[in-house]
Amino acid sequence: MKFISLVLFFFYISGSIYSISYEEARHLLHRTGFGASEDEIQALIPLDYEKAVENLLNNTRTTAIGKKPNLNEKKKLREKLQIWWIEEMLDTPSPFTERMVLFWHNHFVSAMSKVPPKFMYKQNLLYRKNAFGNFAVLLEEITKDPAMILYLDLQSNKAEAPNENFARELFELFTLGEGKYSEEDIKQAAKAFTGYSIKHKTGEFHFNKNQHDISKKNCMGVSGRLIGEDIIKEALIKKRGMDVAKFITKKVWLEFVSNKINNKEIQRIAKVFHGSNFEIKILMKEILMAEDFRNPDNYGTMIKSPIELIVGTLRTLDSDVENTGTLISFSKRMGQDILNPPSVKGWEGKELWISTHSLAVRKQFLTRVTRGQEMKRKKQMMMMKVSSESPLNWEFTPKNKTKLLSLLLPIPSVFQPEEEDDDMDDFVHWALIDPAYQMK
Repeated sequence: MKFISLVLFFFYISGSIYSISYEEARHLLHRTGFGASEDEIQALIPLDYEKAVENLLNNTRTTAIGKKPNLNEKKKLREKLQIWWIEEMLDTPSPFTERMVLFWHNHFVSAMSKVPPKFMYKQNLLYRKNAFGNFAVLLEEITKDPAMILYLDLQSNKAEAPNENFARELFELFTLGEGKYSEEDIKQAAKAFTGYSIKHKTGEFHFNKNQHDISKKNCMGVSGRLIGEDIIKEALIKKRGMDVAKFITKKVWLEFVSNKINNKEIQRIAKVFHGSNFEIKILMKEILMAEDFRNPDNYGTMIKSPIELIVGTLRTLDSDVENTGTLISFSKRMGQDILNPPSVKGWEGKELWISTHSLAVRKQFLTRVTRGQEMKRKKQMMMMKVSSESPLNWEFTPKNKTKLLSLLLPIPSVFQPEEEDDDMDDFVHWALIDPAYQMK
């Protein structure tokens, strides 16, 4: 009996030792979502690290929580769709889901500069449905997606005049990367995708047999009277599957783990991803369990995107704004016009997020969050709604000051607080405009 008690005590102590730390929980939530409130961090702390990761993955979504935006009205359709999505990011119980939707939006790029909002909305739903699903399925579905077909001119790809835009980006940006295919592969793939089109009224995919090239083709060693599905299933997924797995793993690594490449670890994770038949949820668990992801040396080494800064700040401070349109304006001025990336390559991000102009806009936004109510109505730009649990309402004590810094900053502050910072609003403002807050 005494021995059993000792064993149980050992397991209890072991569980306590290996529970996720505050810093680990904060890092995990910031990299997989948009900031993290004190309550969200505390909810993970009773768990060990792997259980915390599984908790995030098991609570992802395949549908949006917000109402469908009214895209039948003719006025400000783009802004309405942008507002709908940013409100989804602000309100979702699964920020990880929206981070993955944003990731796929920046991978399989389409933009409202060329595509009607109603089709961008359908594409956004597609990314959410498949955010943690199967990459091979997502890849096949994106070839039949109306926004993608219009954005990369697939509807003008006809037997008598093949258009190579989609085939080129399919290989270079979506699956393999530069140097992993030949010009002949592009030509053959373009022929295979001839006839891919949509019904413009409904956005439904339409395969036009009259515009399809029925000749024999040879792409990456796969021969026959190939159509687009054969390029995806036979050439890319079966023939070049490991190359595709490594390309996607590296892209995910750079988005969630580090700006530094660890080729050995990426190769290991890619093998797991490939072996799972391209299950994204399995890939993401391997990414989040990787030593490099958990290494404290990687905390605070990546620059927040405009959307991460804006949505993350409001979620962390448990605050909201009355006019979400102002958030869209701020994000655009910082360099991220959501649903409207600058090119087929998307937002390159990293250090390019930062410039003299964008830093000034970032500081302006963060000042509005804490000081907006003190300004004249016309200069406020945002009317804040702050919950009673917000750090802005914490009692101004030494303990809460330390707690706030742990909540907001992934690395030590660069500046020291000013002596006149004698209330929580001032202290929060100082922390938000510190350079360390720009990092995640």
